[in-house]
Amino acid sequence: MRESDGSSEIPARFPRPFLLRLDFFGWHDTVCLQPVETKEPPMLRRIAFVAVCFLFIGARIDAQAQKQAERSYVLKAARLFDGKSDSLATPGLLVVTGGRIVAQLTQEELNAIVDEAHALRRKTAAHAHGAEAAKRAIRAGIDSIEHGSFLDDQALDMMKQRGTYLVPTLMAIEGLQEKMDRGVYMPPAIAAKARAAANALHQTFQRALAKGVKIGLGTDASVYPHGRNAEEFHQMVDLGMKPIEALKAGTSSDADLLGLADKIGTLEPGKFADVVAVPLDPTQNIRQTEHVFFVMKEGVIYKNEKPAAH
Repeated sequence: MRESDGSSEIPARFPRPFLLRLDFFGWHDTVCLQPVETKEPPMLRRIAFVAVCFLFIGARIDAQAQKQAERSYVLKAARLFDGKSDSLATPGLLVVTGGRIVAQLTQEELNAIVDEAHALRRKTAAHAHGAEAAKRAIRAGIDSIEHGSFLDDQALDMMKQRGTYLVPTLMAIEGLQEKMDRGVYMPPAIAAKARAAANALHQTFQRALAKGVKIGLGTDASVYPHGRNAEEFHQMVDLGMKPIEALKAGTSSDADLLGLADKIGTLEPGKFADVVAVPLDPTQNIRQTEHVFFVMKEGVIYKNEKPAAH
């Protein structure tokens, strides 16, 4: 990558210099970044851009000083990731933050992220455990809140009013609890957050269900082993959701959330022939969803085994 010597004008496709405020494990600083021209292949530039984004997870563009630059880079990120654009409204439970769940993005920053993603017809999801961060995202017009462990009644009421989805990822909490039960070491601050989130999320889910908040099914797989994703269905049912509603959460509701209801989510003429089969009626025993013996995707059969009784 060639550094700019200041003698030539920056190409129009690059934004002007902008301020970046860094909050990295308690270290704070503000730097001025100067966009530079590069002859590296486009994919290499994209990989480098993503690497920088993940390196400074706590980085926040100063919305007040450089709102135009923020929008430009949000635009690039939205173009890079097809489908849903994910904003980190709060840090993850496994991130050391001194035991606090704090908002990482300002209202102005979230407004810019959602505005630009929606302008590109992308759906948006906010990783948010805390109530304040979630409310900022909801005000910005976010399409879904992922996790939502500590949502208060005001946040849930806002979601109900605006049609914002909650994707509670109950299996993530289950996976963390299993690790703690096995004695897997976690720093004390993280273990305390995980226990608090486990207790709070179950209550949050039940309150969201009672208020009629839209609920989608997502699993946060990798916090627990892949392949157990279907257990999310019984987690929902165990907390009071009707089996048929849990099945909808993982099919038609998710299709609606992703903006793909015209293609997937239900078996109707003109939609993709996406079909799974289980041995017995999942509306009577939701854990039948964990024993899929037949899979068809867009009319192509990928799995066709002899069903076993469970």
